[in-house]
Amino acid sequence: MSCIICSIYWIIYSFFEIELLNNVSNWNCSIFEYFQTIVNCQEIYSVCNISIHRFCIILYNNKLLFKSRQWVFTCIGIQWLLGMICPLPLFTIFGQSCENINEPLWLRLYILLIVLVIPSILFLLINIFIVLHARSSRQRVAPIATINQEKLTYRRDIRLIKRMLILLLIFLFGWSPVYIVFAIQNTYSLSVQILKLLATVGVLAEIINLFLYNRKVLIFLKNNCLHCRNM
Repeated sequence: MSCIICSIYWIIYSFFEIELLNNVSNWNCSIFEYFQTIVNCQEIYSVCNISIHRFCIILYNNKLLFKSRQWVFTCIGIQWLLGMICPLPLFTIFGQSCENINEPLWLRLYILLIVLVIPSILFLLINIFIVLHARSSRQRVAPIATINQEKLTYRRDIRLIKRMLILLLIFLFGWSPVYIVFAIQNTYSLSVQILKLLATVGVLAEIINLFLYNRKVLIFLKNNCLHCRNM
């Protein structure tokens, strides 16, 4: 859901970018940049959230709490809360317009850390733990039925990790240049705007990947398309 929201936001932004920048230059830029950072944080945090959720289920397999809907909603709530709290230091530039923005170096590095560096490291560490735990559990002596079940679970976890890794890589390849260039230049130059357009292409790739992975959505779309043709 976070990936879809992020995709919709940046697609709309790419169509109305010039008009938005002309209007936002007359009022506070920190609010505008705050919401943009929230959108990107929610996307990459959702990938980490799925990994954390899966890790808890694997590590605490006997705990019903981690298999309940309450735990799912708790994870989602914490994700959105963190996504809204982490970018709050952007309001230290309150009162500046986007044309004359002057962010301090510590703030630019902070945004780079919360959007790209820390979530990526967290994602890699959690999924390394998942793979190591799954391999160690496969090596234990157990009945054949249990071994077969663990093999199926292991394969399912690997497929899920691959899908999440693809989403993470698309996000990093799309947005890393934007945040790195902005951290160096500290201005909304033409190069940053062009990189944002390239990042929008990455957003479209994420949407395509989500639809390809979700077979139910594909079947629904195919049935509706065939129904429209027959009408």
